Amino acid sequence: MNRWITLHLQLKLLKPLASQWGKGQLIGCGTFGSVYIASNCRLNFDMFRDRETRVLGEWKEFELLPNDPNLAECMRQFKQEIQVLSQLRHPNILQYYGSEIVEDQLNVYLEYAHHGSIDKYIKERLGTLTESVVRTFTYDIVTGLASLHVNNSIHG
Repeated sequence: MNRWITLHLQLKLLKPLASQWGKGQLIGCGTFGSVYIASNCRLNFDMFRDRETRVLGEWKEFELLPNDPNLAECMRQFKQEIQVLSQLRHPNILQYYGSEIVEDQLNVYLEYAHHGSIDKYIKERLGTLTESVVRTFTYDIVTGLASLHVNNSIHG
């Protein structure tokens, strides 16, 4: 069987979600893909919602290269991460909503971090943080990591 077809079959646990999500503004780019603001009016989670009562999320889009010799290993690791993410529930860990392969794109849907990243926060304040803010960030990070460790997960 074609390796590409095999990967699609192995990832059947991924929920088909693209039709539920609307891709918004590009908010970041990295080595492996792009991140967009996304909205979904079909989810009923009790979380931050915009005025139209649509759930805001992040749509992470990764290009899959069928001829990449490392693709099978990458997909194996990704599948393992999805299984862990789908079971995590903690206020300091972004909620995983689902993922899917659409054509040659791997789409991952996560809770939207409406306050942004710590990195962005520090840059906006020119690297100056109060002791109180550092204490809050440290507490949030440590409690999130503790939740991962309780679930036998490691953040790398």
